Amino acid sequence: MKLSAEQRQQFNRDGYLFFPSLFTPAEIKVLTDEVPALYAQRRPENVREKTGDVVRTNFAAHLYSYPFAKLARHPRMVEPVKQVYGEDVYMHQFKINGKAAFDGDVWQWHQDYGTWRADDQMPEARAMNVAIFLDEVNEFNGPLMFIPGSHQLGVLDAEHDTATTSYPLWVINHDTIRKLVERGGIVAPKGPAGSMILFHGCLVHGSTSNLSPWNRVAVYLSLCAVSNHIRRFKRPGYIAHRDFTPIRCLPDDCLLKHYDVPLPWKDGTPPFGQAMNLYAKLQQRKDNPLRLGLIGAGKFAAMYLAQVPKTPGIHLVGIADLSPENAKQNLERVGWKPAVFSAPTLDAALKYHTTHLGDDWRALLAHPGIDIVIEATGNPIAAVEHALAAFEHGKHVVMVTVEADAFCGPLLAQRAAAAGVIYSLAYGDQPALICDLVDWARAAGFPVVAAGRGHKWLPHYAQSTPETVWGYYGLTPEQAKLGGLNPKMFNSFLDGSKPAIETTAVCNATGLTPAPEGLLYPPGAVDEIPALMRPRTDGGTLHHKGQVEVISSLRADGTPIPYDIRFGVFVVFEGETEYIQRCFSEYGVKTDPSGRYACLYKRWHLIGLEVGISVASVGLRHEPTGCATGWRADAVAIAKRDLKAGELLDGEGGYTVVGRLMPAADSAAQGCLPLGLAHGWKMLRPISAGQPVRWTDVAVDANTTAVRLRREMETSFRERLRPAA
Repeated sequence: MKLSAEQRQQFNRDGYLFFPSLFTPAEIKVLTDEVPALYAQRRPENVREKTGDVVRTNFAAHLYSYPFAKLARHPRMVEPVKQVYGEDVYMHQFKINGKAAFDGDVWQWHQDYGTWRADDQMPEARAMNVAIFLDEVNEFNGPLMFIPGSHQLGVLDAEHDTATTSYPLWVINHDTIRKLVERGGIVAPKGPAGSMILFHGCLVHGSTSNLSPWNRVAVYLSLCAVSNHIRRFKRPGYIAHRDFTPIRCLPDDCLLKHYDVPLPWKDGTPPFGQAMNLYAKLQQRKDNPLRLGLIGAGKFAAMYLAQVPKTPGIHLVGIADLSPENAKQNLERVGWKPAVFSAPTLDAALKYHTTHLGDDWRALLAHPGIDIVIEATGNPIAAVEHALAAFEHGKHVVMVTVEADAFCGPLLAQRAAAAGVIYSLAYGDQPALICDLVDWARAAGFPVVAAGRGHKWLPHYAQSTPETVWGYYGLTPEQAKLGGLNPKMFNSFLDGSKPAIETTAVCNATGLTPAPEGLLYPPGAVDEIPALMRPRTDGGTLHHKGQVEVISSLRADGTPIPYDIRFGVFVVFEGETEYIQRCFSEYGVKTDPSGRYACLYKRWHLIGLEVGISVASVGLRHEPTGCATGWRADAVAIAKRDLKAGELLDGEGGYTVVGRLMPAADSAAQGCLPLGLAHGWKMLRPISAGQPVRWTDVAVDANTTAVRLRREMETSFRERLRPAA
């Protein structure tokens, strides 16, 4: 159904359109026959009147009632709104308002967008109501009243009224209403069941109580432009929906014929406020899955792709990779059938629940059908651009490319929050696992003394290059080549660059801080961690409590340590009282000799095999699995050898620089270049081995998005930096 030019003009002038008898009696009967059973249910979606037991409004019936699920996709209701906004729309609210005979209470004068903005942080008034009468509406049964043209004034001052009725509302005061009515008057569209009203989100409206013997039931679809989706999830999910998937209309005869539609709440248990664990929540989303986009299909992504078919409640809609052929090989390697990833377009992937594989990341991020983006390119400069574009399009981001987080994560987190989306570290990688352990300790009431990860480390590894790396791993270059191993990437693990990057992310997310001299890599077995990770004043190696550190799996002479933490993560926490220390002893907790410091650890991390935890947490709980909360640490570029003017830096794991963990205040004071940006720039002057590379030492392209963002972060966070502990 399309609006004429005249109707568009009328809507712009008055703020509403009225379509008498748009639906037939047969169509309305399908709906009215369903209402008594819905109202009879004792479930949170039924809000009852303040006095009595009659239903004031029913929310979200389209998620568990077959007739109303079809109505939610009816072209007569949806197409006019899409036409007005020029884009797809999603269901912000679905209501069946009762206005029962004798008992239907008043709806105070209000604007719906006023509530949507105040409670849900909907950015603009690009949402409107489409209502159909299920009963005849006359002058006696509390008809809906409009003040024509009031929408043109935008959002009006309102007060939050939680006392007048059973449903809280942002209401407009009487003086304002008098002035509005003097200007525009009052109208009350009346007509038979099946009539439809379309009205602007800022149109002032209300209704009196129903003292008549006739019910006045109406269904309201609150349809919002997808790009304008809500940014806050304060209200229950059955009131303000969190699924921004565009509505796909059914044929016009859908109320009278059978069409398959999802009913995710058909078992009567909505996913909001009921299921607590992620797996149960994912199972509840099997008919309405989280829709994902993946950028980069290398090793980390391949590990996640191996888990996607085994995970309920998700749909990987699209993959963007610079080399679709390599991505295809990885998909087949982990067990995907070609038919599953052969969707010709993203729209086709959504329609047939398959996956589109291509090289256009911009199209992937712009598509309104995708909820969450997993950034797994490993290229920090590209990753920043991808994240910012995702935020702009209202997508949550799971950031696998931790190098990007290390040099501008605090500002990325701010940008995500401003856009009303979630930015998260990737579970499975060590930083997110460390954040999880730190959160566990603090939530249990334990002070965190230290946290970190393990690493195979000796001091001379810092000078390793891609030519020497395989000897340290016990491999020949031929064996490494046969295994498809990247020497530069593996060298970044070995030379300490990756530990510096990852502990930077941990500091910025948890509030832990580095020692002034950076990482010390004390060697130790798992059982030695509580004694190692305590302050030096107590016999340990820490500069201060609340420190991040990396533990080596090799003794100083190169001897491997049995039962090491090389591939794992840990948190050390403190039992502050004798009672807690006694509990440690009674339950066999391994502590330091004093009994005061204890450790919880994971000896392994499963990399991409675990990233589904981030996807589920972000998509279902709207919580990150680690996210920067401040700028506390930095991974800076240090010269591996004497560098000459004119040389090109080659980034982490290369021949020219290595990463070092440094307090952010020290990095800012010295003007250090972050390791994540130390690639492709030409040296302007020579510097000696072991010295930090500074911004003034290199010719950078100041117009690069990543450079601009990092410089902006340095400026905006500088005043909040603290000197090293």
